[in-house]
Amino acid sequence: MKLLAALLLSCGLVSATAANTTATEPAIQVLPENFRPPQVFRNNNLVRIINLEKSYVRESINVVVENVDKRPQSEYYVAFPTDTINKVGGLEGWPKDSEEKKKFTVTSTRQIPSSSHQYFIIHLHQPLEPAAKLTLTLSYHLQSALTPVPAAIEQDGKQYLSYTFPQFVPSAYTSNKQKTTVKFRGTDVPDYTRPTTLESEEDPKREGSTFTYGPYDMEVKPGTSSPITVRYEYTRPVVTCTRLERDIEISHWGGNMATEDRFWFRNDAAKLTKQFSRVEWTKKQFHNAQSVALSLIRVPLAPGSVNPYFIDDIGNVSTSRFLPATETRLGLLDLRPRYPIFGDWKYSFKIGWNNPLSSVTYDYPFLAAFRKPLSIFGAILAVFTAAWVLGNIDVSIKRR
Repeated sequence: MKLLAALLLSCGLVSATAANTTATEPAIQVLPENFRPPQVFRNNNLVRIINLEKSYVRESINVVVENVDKRPQSEYYVAFPTDTINKVGGLEGWPKDSEEKKKFTVTSTRQIPSSSHQYFIIHLHQPLEPAAKLTLTLSYHLQSALTPVPAAIEQDGKQYLSYTFPQFVPSAYTSNKQKTTVKFRGTDVPDYTRPTTLESEEDPKREGSTFTYGPYDMEVKPGTSSPITVRYEYTRPVVTCTRLERDIEISHWGGNMATEDRFWFRNDAAKLTKQFSRVEWTKKQFHNAQSVALSLIRVPLAPGSVNPYFIDDIGNVSTSRFLPATETRLGLLDLRPRYPIFGDWKYSFKIGWNNPLSSVTYDYPFLAAFRKPLSIFGAILAVFTAAWVLGNIDVSIKRR
């Protein structure tokens, strides 16, 4: 299930470049070319968490915001560097201290030419009064932000990924204090930037598979940035779905909903330095060793899903297994491609399944069933009445 979620992220289903998955307004707000966010907020304390445990980057930010203006404010601008904005997806925010965790509405903005930063707008539920504070939680992911270094490895070699991020969180407002925590999947991190901002302390601080940059107890103006690069071991596939299509067929007479998904995958992991060896691959699979090749795809299916199939460009693929749903878990469709997909390799396939139509429909109120007939009857009656009135108008020319 987790792998499929990562693949859907790579497909852009939750990407801000296609359609934000949050409560985002459909319209894109246009900002002036010389736009600068009004300095009505101040970030008193900011904590960023960068999660590099998966094949994509997940970042979350907790920030204590103070209204430094003389009037209530309800729009908080979130800044991203221009070269990063197209990689941002799934941006959402909510008040951290709220029990409901009701998400804010997020508005995209049209990119500003020749600007170093682009913006999203967070609409607060209630305007923040002057001198009042609010703790916000922001969460988003970054697509295609990881680079294998070196770009090519042996078939059974380790893969190292490189990720570069700004030392100070890009913000539209001044920040007084901040720190960044980076979480890795393991402890093998051979290369990382060591900033000199903290002269008396070690920066970053290492605790197992976690690095902490800061805290930086200093005023950081908007636009202040210094790149930090980390290179860490991640011997797993880095899958990108370059295209996804879905067809849904509804059979009212048969009471069935048939779903078919078509995927086009590309593995963005490190390439092979030599030709692929099936013998070496079989040996590695026998020992269940980690590999950059994609060899298994797990697809969760809703309860009631039946008759799944798995087809690629050649035909039906029999190397799949379906576990029906139970009361405690979803159904699970395990897909094994015909061959392992190594770095820069591509694979396209389609899967499908059926669901009872009753599982996706709801009871329509009895009286509501008369809405359409009555509307049609009313429209016909109105046309008939208008035609009758016009037909009875005497338009003949008579002598006086």
